[in-house]
Amino acid sequence: MLRFFIVSFYDWCFILENVLLHNLSHSIRNICCQIKEPK
Repeated sequence: MLRFFIVSFYDWCFILENVLLHNLSHSIRNICCQIKEPK
């Protein structure tokens, strides 16, 4: 039970980190596009 909780916790952290990194990279890409191609 404890082992399952620890594994789940690590999986959750891994997923959360990937989502944050994905969102951050997407935001940076949008900012770079706005700077490169001003409207």
